[in-house]
Amino acid sequence: MACKGERLNCIQLFSNHDNNASICIALFKRLISSFGYNSSDEELQVVNKLFSFCETIFSSKTTGKIFLYLCLHGAATPLTLHHKLKIPEASVYRALKRLKALGLAEPALKFSCPGVRGGPRPTVWMLKNADPSDVAKAAEVHKRLLSPKYRFAEEVAQTLIDKFTAGEVREISYKELLLRVRELRIPFNALDVADMVAWYLQERGVKVWR
Repeated sequence: MACKGERLNCIQLFSNHDNNASICIALFKRLISSFGYNSSDEELQVVNKLFSFCETIFSSKTTGKIFLYLCLHGAATPLTLHHKLKIPEASVYRALKRLKALGLAEPALKFSCPGVRGGPRPTVWMLKNADPSDVAKAAEVHKRLLSPKYRFAEEVAQTLIDKFTAGEVREISYKELLLRVRELRIPFNALDVADMVAWYLQERGVKVWR
């Protein structure tokens, strides 16, 4: 563990120059990509392997974990960070403000969700110099997470990915996928859920044959 003085030097490195923050982000992105992962669970294992080191830098487990998640995805909403990392929402907001103060992250976009009325509009937070496509994708992930149907589809897809990874299987037919979904006797339209599962699988490198 770094001593207080060493931690202060790390924080000064981020806050003194924007270029230093960009270099730090690029370094962590390269470090994360060197691990390699095939599923959301493996992705979180990568985060867990590195976040204790980030805790030393930020003096906060939550801030370190959110910083690493943003290094992986470029952008996210507080709801997504709460759901994916199992962190209380109040803690998520405090960590994002801390990253903003350090020049590492910033609010990028406010957007509206169809069917949701009242209250403040959700905000996408992005890592410094993130790709605009990461911001757009973060907004879509947020919208999907508002749907119980999507959250269920995500759980089904992740279960299949874990099985595929264990057996080194990287493809499935849509017909077989639909059959598996129907076997679950879910309270949703099976075709809708199967389509969501297929999209989730393809996003993670699993071929779905139509």
